[in-house]
Amino acid sequence: MKLGYFGGSFDPVHRGHIQLARSVMNEAQLDQVVFMPAGQAPHKKESPRASAHHRLAMLRLALRGEEGMSIDARELQRSGPSYTVFSMQAIHEEHPEAELFFLIGQDSLAHLHQWYRIDELRHLVHFLVVGRPGHDIEAAAAQADDAGVHWTLVSMPPDEVSSSAVRRVIQEGGNWRKLLPTAVADYVTEHDLYT
Repeated sequence: MKLGYFGGSFDPVHRGHIQLARSVMNEAQLDQVVFMPAGQAPHKKESPRASAHHRLAMLRLALRGEEGMSIDARELQRSGPSYTVFSMQAIHEEHPEAELFFLIGQDSLAHLHQWYRIDELRHLVHFLVVGRPGHDIEAAAAQADDAGVHWTLVSMPPDEVSSSAVRRVIQEGGNWRKLLPTAVADYVTEHDLYT
């Protein structure tokens, strides 16, 4: 079984996240994509804007009816920084027969050699790196290769949007609802998030 883990703050989860998961599932021939929302990400300076409760609720709404997609909320339940290596060690013990993949953006590839306990993590997962148009990957690739990281470049669907851009459009009163799955947009409105 091939399991792909998609980590992130998902603050909020948007249509681009779902489109990317579908694309990677097909391209890498994954049996399942598991969204793993971060608690306190050690590499991000600012905390998520929405609470863990709201981010998890929005993910559940976004993935309703999406075949082959699920959620692993273990990092939201952990106190302190959420280090990927701890989660992937636990998942490996739970699914010793599975081949584990971890989805990251091309920008993260350049810093992968600095991730906490990367020497252990690189033996647990194969990284699926989402390329970004117009960005040179050679320097980042060289650093990852030097660290002995196993990775594969996967293509990014067009019209990728970021959660920070969604939050900005909401704050500015722009046309943001089209960027989110309908149920998530309704939830954001109901709970008055990101205003």
